[in-house]
Amino acid sequence: MKQPQYKISSIIKIKSNKKSSKLIEQSIKQDIEETDSIFTKNDSLIMEIYAKEISELRAKISSHIRAANVSYDIVSE
Repeated sequence: MKQPQYKISSIIKIKSNKKSSKLIEQSIKQDIEETDSIFTKNDSLIMEIYAKEISELRAKISSHIRAANVSYDIVSE
């Protein structure tokens, strides 16, 4: 049996309006690793982040949230 590649994961849900969520998704999707995913559902932006170690997960969460915040600031101006 094949072992799973990633041991830990996180799902981050950011509530916003649908238009802003879609714009943020398009803005940062190219910067998200292939193993992670980002999508819009209803009025929320959802990021699924996978990692092998907790330190890697923390770094990826921080990076993704920072990218979403910067994109949101640009969209909301």
